[in-house]
Amino acid sequence: MLRRTLGDSWHHHMRGSSSNLLAMGILPASKWRFLRHLSLADNGLTSIAATSLSPLSNTLQSLDLSSNLFTEIPDSLATLTALRALNLSHCMIDSLHSLTRNPLPAITALNLRGNRLQSIAGIEKLYPLERLDLRENRLTDPTEIARLTGIPDIREIWVDGNPFTRTHRDYRVTIFNLFRQTPGYTEDIIIDGMGPSYSEKRLLVERAPLPAVVPVVKPTLPEIPAVDVSKPAIIYDAPREPHVLRKERPASKIVSSEVSVASSRRRKAPKRRIVDLAVSEPTPSVQPQQTLQCTPLKKTTVIIGSPEAAGNLTESSVTEVETPPSETPLLAAPFLAKGQEMGIPSPPQPSLPT
Repeated sequence: MLRRTLGDSWHHHMRGSSSNLLAMGILPASKWRFLRHLSLADNGLTSIAATSLSPLSNTLQSLDLSSNLFTEIPDSLATLTALRALNLSHCMIDSLHSLTRNPLPAITALNLRGNRLQSIAGIEKLYPLERLDLRENRLTDPTEIARLTGIPDIREIWVDGNPFTRTHRDYRVTIFNLFRQTPGYTEDIIIDGMGPSYSEKRLLVERAPLPAVVPVVKPTLPEIPAVDVSKPAIIYDAPREPHVLRKERPASKIVSSEVSVASSRRRKAPKRRIVDLAVSEPTPSVQPQQTLQCTPLKKTTVIIGSPEAAGNLTESSVTEVETPPSETPLLAAPFLAKGQEMGIPSPPQPSLPT
């Protein structure tokens, strides 16, 4: 469907060029990168601009350009870095020299059937090539196929319909021997879908011996001493050559002095105290203890009895009680008055605290 619509739009816009391949609006620009197989067959194309295939440069794997008007393989196809299969059959290609300028980087299958090739010079640049179709071209000499012996992965070729298939009776044996005489080919190539027959094997030459393996002598590397990663190490650079020595800036004196002082401080041993046991140490002076002054108790006369019996006081009826000076018993007024009449002194009154 894409090929048919594209073909109709192509003839409607501009015939013979692909400069407006993406401008026709067949697919949005964001969808072209998902395309894997594209057919532009039978559109009368003569060239393809590199800008028209830029959205497909990393994704397109198969491209059909058959039945167009190309005279050589377009150079813009070299930008398709993921292209594996290319069909250029039934065009007007008469030369492959464009491959020497811009080889296809990832091509594995190439169809050049029905073109005008008289030589395949330039095909040897397609190193990834595995299958090649050269049917119905104008090759007159089967030894022209020898250009394919430089491709290491070539496995199948098709040559039927070329003039040499009618003029050279044993052209198949010739092609088989071309590959057998090339070192590195351990299996016979497939020609037109068939390997060598029983009668053809009798005419085949021995395979070329593999070249002797040339030993590769590598210079011995200097041994690098093992470094113990558990311990810090200082690696000094190799001494410089005399002609590249530079005048080094002298180190600051302050820095060197600080380093020397710091190193000397680190090396200084801790101080030790030496005690001579023969000399008695002075005993510390004992401060005099503070003495507490005790205030003597005072005697207080207490009159026991009723006020009426106060007149008959005797020594036995008077009791002396020892009390602190701050504590004086409370006496009733009548008892104090009666004591004063009898000549008994009244106790001193305590002074109130201010």
